[in-house]
Amino acid sequence: MSTDGRDRRAAVRVPADPLDATIEFLERHGFRLEEIAPADDPSQAVMTGHGLRLELDRAHRGAAELVVPAGGDVLPGRHTGPGGLVVEVTPKARDLPPPAPAFVHTRLADTPVHEGRAGLLYRDLLPSRLGGRWVASHIRAARGGPVNDRVHHHAVRLQLIYCLCGEAQLVYEEQGPPFAFRAGDLVMQPPGLRHQVLQASAGFEVVEIASPAWHPTSIDHERALPSPTRAPDRLRSGQRFLHAVADRCPRVLLTPDIEARDLGLHAASGGLATARALEFRSAGSVELQDADDLHFLFVREGSGSIDGPTPANLGTHDAVALPRGKFLLTGAPGLRVLEVTCLARTP
Repeated sequence: MSTDGRDRRAAVRVPADPLDATIEFLERHGFRLEEIAPADDPSQAVMTGHGLRLELDRAHRGAAELVVPAGGDVLPGRHTGPGGLVVEVTPKARDLPPPAPAFVHTRLADTPVHEGRAGLLYRDLLPSRLGGRWVASHIRAARGGPVNDRVHHHAVRLQLIYCLCGEAQLVYEEQGPPFAFRAGDLVMQPPGLRHQVLQASAGFEVVEIASPAWHPTSIDHERALPSPTRAPDRLRSGQRFLHAVADRCPRVLLTPDIEARDLGLHAASGGLATARALEFRSAGSVELQDADDLHFLFVREGSGSIDGPTPANLGTHDAVALPRGKFLLTGAPGLRVLEVTCLARTP
């Protein structure tokens, strides 16, 4: 609002024939009438709402489509008013779908690569989305150098990234200066934590897992990173930021020839999820963990098989989601697998 009291916001011109019916339609969707003229035969009006200024004109023959958030008694969806005017009411937030664990085997040869956010290349590892609850992607940088990324954050229940190869420079809110994210490392970024990918090496590749499958990425135009202050242990939605450096993670021998590296996700996520890197020094088998929400495997390198209610043969860069039940992972020497599990409860 300017000092002379007039609204200086950019306006959207809206067809309004008949004018009265258009005003009534827009009022039902949260807009307020500010001006109408001329008094003896109204043909124009000004309405405001949802951060918009609308200029209604009975003589205007163009089209208009407005997108507004849900509120009051108006249900989400597309609503058509007089003159073809459309108001699309979007939900305030998408509810987390119920758990729907299922067997999904995504083979490297069967999944195409497409360009996604910030110029990165994406491969879908969970085409079914497990009922909309999960998304998993194999992501790589198209070339080395600076990444066209901005300071941003995500509305998620859980999000983690595991580095397969290469290196990137990442920076996170309240976590200090940029740091190197290398092969075998894992980061978990709690909901709403601002971050940015600054640059990546040629051949940089990661696996990213997030819930729910549909979640917005919001750009923060005001925030600059790194933050002036540090708060590395601050809890957000019961979670704290995690950068698990591969060489510092504790190792346990599951059998004399199968090693598990705990990536620290259980503590950082408040007990919601676990992640471990399995490495087969020679041929062998190991019983897999069980989970009532997500049980996900990604083959970083090598070959093996899943034995259980639904068997599968695995190769490099294959991904598998498992339902509840007993499964045995059998591997040839050199098999390396990322295993992630998540509980259905909310943290």
